[in-house]
Amino acid sequence: MISSGSVVFFFSNNRVFLFDMNFKPQLVFGAILSLLMMSGCVTPPTLDDQGPSVAYASGEKIAISVNDQRESLKEGKPANYVGYSRTSLGIPISHTLQRLASVEGDKDRTLAQYLAHRMQVGLTNSGWEVAVVDWSDFDSESDIETDSKVLLMRLNGWDMILGKGLFETAILNTEVIVKVIDRDGSLLLEKEFANSRSLQLAKTGDSRQTGMIKLFRDELELILEDSELAAVIR
Repeated sequence: MISSGSVVFFFSNNRVFLFDMNFKPQLVFGAILSLLMMSGCVTPPTLDDQGPSVAYASGEKIAISVNDQRESLKEGKPANYVGYSRTSLGIPISHTLQRLASVEGDKDRTLAQYLAHRMQVGLTNSGWEVAVVDWSDFDSESDIETDSKVLLMRLNGWDMILGKGLFETAILNTEVIVKVIDRDGSLLLEKEFANSRSLQLAKTGDSRQTGMIKLFRDELELILEDSELAAVIR
């Protein structure tokens, strides 16, 4: 923030805001405070902090795969689509993984590959032996063949809604089918997870990127910490 006479220059997220101090000072500083809250922390979490952390570990090697079957893809959205925000006129703007990209390779990943990668990072840090099986290599779920158990996550819904304004909120709506397949191909578990979670970025001080990363991580943790899932995958 730079002051020049009756004008204050405020810099936020590579933008410059000018405030005329001839207005009531408390209103000007109130506006600056609002901008600070909305600009948020511009440094995303480290890669280790982006992966889900679970309190147990599997006693054997696990293969994980994510199958993206969201309706938005069937309607023509790209495989790296993550959700949308709205302009002040209510016009929706689509967002892709470019919004979340924070490590090398993210910009080239689909959402399915991003989630599988973050699960691999988090589970490895939690003491698991994990291999990622790229879903795109298979025509159907029954085609997956590995020498280990498979944790298969089918995305029927995984979409962000980014709000605007002073009380900017990030919302994540998910509908996920999780299957655990044994080495012999038998189905050990099939369970649906449907959830909606939100994060008020103005309160946390997080940028949109950081807020989305945290919501994705926390949703993966919720699924992986499920007691029924843990019982068949240990």
